[in-house]
Amino acid sequence: MDWLSRLWASVDPAAGAPPCTAAVMLAGDYGAWKPSVALALWEILRLGTLHALWTSRAASEEVACIAAGVVCRIIHGVKRCISLEWKRVISDIRREAHTCAGSFRGRDPQMSREEFEGRWCIGDAICKVIADGGRPKLEVLLRPNHPVALPVG
Repeated sequence: MDWLSRLWASVDPAAGAPPCTAAVMLAGDYGAWKPSVALALWEILRLGTLHALWTSRAASEEVACIAAGVVCRIIHGVKRCISLEWKRVISDIRREAHTCAGSFRGRDPQMSREEFEGRWCIGDAICKVIADGGRPKLEVLLRPNHPVALPVG
C-alpha cells in the first residue's frame, strides 16, 4: 500500500499521498482523504492493488508474496486496462469483435481521445498520448521503476 501511496502522490501532487489506513485503502472512505483529480483512476489503482494483494496471497509460489512481485502484478493489470481502453479510442470494437451488431446494444463502446486522456494521462505518470502525424500513439509510462521505484523486500 505504501507503493500505491507514493504512486498517487506523483499522479496527483495537489492531493498528496493517501494515508495507508483501512478506511482509505480498503473501504474507499473519502471522509479521510480524497483525490483532487481523476477519481476513477484512483479507484482503478486502489482496487487493482487490492486484487494483486489478494491473488498474490492466494498464490502457491513463495515469490509471489514479495512486495516487488505484487507491484509487478498491479502494473500488469493497469497496463491491460489501459490497452483495452486505448483500443476503444483508436478503433471501433464493434467491427473487430466478429459478432452480430446486436450484441452491442446500449451505450456506444467507443471512447474519445479526450475521455481517455482525462482518465489515464494525469500528470504524465501513467501514460501519455503523442500526436504522431494523423494518428495518435499511446506511450505507457508506468513501469516497475517509474514513476516510483519498486519496494525493497
